[in-house]
Amino acid sequence: MHRRRIEAYQKFCSLQPDVVVMDLALPGVSGIEAMRRMLVREPHAHVLIFSVHEEAIFVHRTLDAGARGYVTKASAPDVLVEAVRSMARRMSY
Repeated sequence: MHRRRIEAYQKFCSLQPDVVVMDLALPGVSGIEAMRRMLVREPHAHVLIFSVHEEAIFVHRTLDAGARGYVTKASAPDVLVEAVRSMARRMSY
């Protein structure tokens, strides 16, 4: 596993954040695969995908894999903030 991914996974395990914001494009492994690994460890984790991909197929794939939300990078900054706040309240976005 890439060193940064290992560090991020270790932080996830130790900090147990309320919300994880992650990209689909990660070096060496897809964001979907990284998210699946997190969800194996913590099935109730709230993962928000923040991606450049606007196509519906990416949204469907990530939600089917366990993401609780999806925001594109083309969205206004306040949309990302709203999504994180919603997910912190244990709602999907």
